[in-house]
Amino acid sequence: MSESPQILFVDDSRTARKLARKILQEKYRVHTCASGDEAWDMLRTSTSVKILFTDINMKGMNGLQLLTNIRESTNSRIATMPVIMITGAADTEAAMSEAFELGATDFIAKPFKKMDLMSRAYSYIRLSEKVSSLEEQLGIDKLSGLYNATSMQQHAAKFLAFAQRHGTQFSIALLEIMDFEKTLDDYGNKIAGQIIATVADRFRHKVRNEDVVARISTARFAILQPVCNQIRAQASIRRVRTDIHNINFKIGAQSVRLKLAAGLTSSRVDSKTQTVEDMMEEARCALKNAMQMSRDHFALFERNASDANQPEDSHHNLLDSLRHILTGDYDRINPAHLDELNRRLERFMLYQNSA
Repeated sequence: MSESPQILFVDDSRTARKLARKILQEKYRVHTCASGDEAWDMLRTSTSVKILFTDINMKGMNGLQLLTNIRESTNSRIATMPVIMITGAADTEAAMSEAFELGATDFIAKPFKKMDLMSRAYSYIRLSEKVSSLEEQLGIDKLSGLYNATSMQQHAAKFLAFAQRHGTQFSIALLEIMDFEKTLDDYGNKIAGQIIATVADRFRHKVRNEDVVARISTARFAILQPVCNQIRAQASIRRVRTDIHNINFKIGAQSVRLKLAAGLTSSRVDSKTQTVEDMMEEARCALKNAMQMSRDHFALFERNASDANQPEDSHHNLLDSLRHILTGDYDRINPAHLDELNRRLERFMLYQNSA
C-alpha cells in the first residue's frame, strides 16, 4: 500500500493548525509549523512534502517571504511545489496581489471550511504528481535546462552497453560546486539559481556534441562521455572546469569565483558485467576524494592495487610489450598486456601534464 501524500500547513495560530490537522489527516499525512522559518527548514530537509498551505501574516519569516524562498529555490522539487496562501480579514488586496505575482498557486480565506482544504489538497496534489510525471518523461531539469538524473541513467546505460559491445571505453565525471551551501546562505536562492544556470550553460557549450550533461542534485553535475578513455576524458573535464573557474560573477560590489571538484572514472575494457551503478559509485568515490584535496580537487578512480605486488616476470613481459610500442611493432604486443600498458601510460601522461 502506497504512503499517504504529505502536506505542510504553516500558521502562527495554534487553533488554525489544530483544525487543519484534524481535517486533513483523514486522507493525508500532515505536518504543521508555527513560522515561516520553521517551515523553510523543513522543506529543505524533507523530500516528501507535496503541497504547502501558509498564512500570509506571521512573525519572523511571513508567508510572502516563505513563498519567495520557495519559488527562487535551486531545488526544482521545492520551486515547483503548489503553495496555497491563507488569507485573513486583515490581509490587504495589495498583499494578495503581491502573493499572486510571487507565484502563489491559490488562495483560501479564514475561517476555512473542511471542503475548502480537502478540495484544494486533492486537486493540487493530483496536478503536482502529473506535472512531475511529465517532467520525468521529458528528462529535463527545469532550472538548468540540462538532463535530469533519471535521463542521465538512461543515457549512461546505452553508452556503457555500446562500450562493452564494441570494446571501447566510456567515461563518467561528477562535478560539484564547492561550498555551495555558503553561497546560498550569503546571496540567497535567486543569485544561487543564476549561478547554476550560468554553469549549466557553460557545460552545454563546452562539451562534445555527443556528450550528455545532467544536473543530478542541487550543485552536482554529471558529464557522460561515450567512446572516450580516461586520458581524453580528463583533458576534456579539466578544460571545462578551467573555463568555469574563470567566470567572474558580479554580485553587487562583490566578485565571486567558483571552485568545482571533479571525480572521474572510465569503464573497464575487460569487463562485460560492469554496470552503470558500479561506475556511478566509482565516480562518487573519486569526487569524494577530490573534495578532500587541498589544491587541485580533481581525482581519478583508482581501480587497481599498487603495481609493486605484481610478480617480477610480469614486469619483464610488460617491458617486452613496451619495446614493441617504441619500435612500432604493434602487432607483436601481447593483447593480455593492453589494459596494464594503458594504465601505466595514463599515469605517465598525468605526470607529464602536471610537471
